[in-house]
Amino acid sequence: MNNFIYDRKKVIIGSSLESLLYAYMTDSSIFIKDPCVPFEFTRAKEDYSFLGFEEPPLEINVWNRLYILLSMGGLMLNPFEMQNWRREENKLIMITPQNKKIAIRSRSFKDFDELTDNYYVYDWFDAKSGGKHDLDSLENSEDEFISKIIFYKSKRPNINRTKDAVAISLLTGDKLNDLDYSEGIARLKTLDIMKSAGMRGTKNGVNKRGVPLYYALKIEHSFRETQPILKPNKTIKQIIKMKRKKEKMWNLTKDLFTLKTAST
Repeated sequence: MNNFIYDRKKVIIGSSLESLLYAYMTDSSIFIKDPCVPFEFTRAKEDYSFLGFEEPPLEINVWNRLYILLSMGGLMLNPFEMQNWRREENKLIMITPQNKKIAIRSRSFKDFDELTDNYYVYDWFDAKSGGKHDLDSLENSEDEFISKIIFYKSKRPNINRTKDAVAISLLTGDKLNDLDYSEGIARLKTLDIMKSAGMRGTKNGVNKRGVPLYYALKIEHSFRETQPILKPNKTIKQIIKMKRKKEKMWNLTKDLFTLKTAST
């Protein structure tokens, strides 16, 4: 086994967007333990002009930009696939699929994220009838199981002018394997919320009196994603407010993306 040892002044161990942002703002090395990539439709509320965004971006775009900057700046410790990893006193040991051992030695390891027992659950559906409408989302404030449905332009091949759907839930760990919160129940509840909002299936002509007829709404469950909800050491707002030195990450961002404000 080939061994490589690298010394780092400070190492952040995290999974969240917050951990990447903290590493970026402090010019710290970061080891991504279990990537917790932001949901693709969540729009950021904070001002990210210092990263070159003119308008509030999607959080996944912020994640991708931070990942690129940290990697190019040599601060991303594991931009490659890992076979295994472990902690040993003042070292972090990584084993690559090629059976190479990489050791990161540091006097300061900071575990940035705390795991909670809450999870975001995303149930993705293909619309088979009723996918042509102008709705962007539906809210369900009465329950955290299917609390919101987002409609988006279908990504399926050869499907035009049709919106598929993703239903969002906030569940505790014990409910993940409970049949009452299964994919099948999620489909039925999503359909019920859509019907209650007045949504109907594909048009099916008119009756003798000229009243439009519709097929029943029909959606098929495509897949389910489960993402743990983490509790970072600092919030996005707290990190952005931190005093920032114009060092490696600042200069790299300036070179790759135009900084929008003189103060950054």
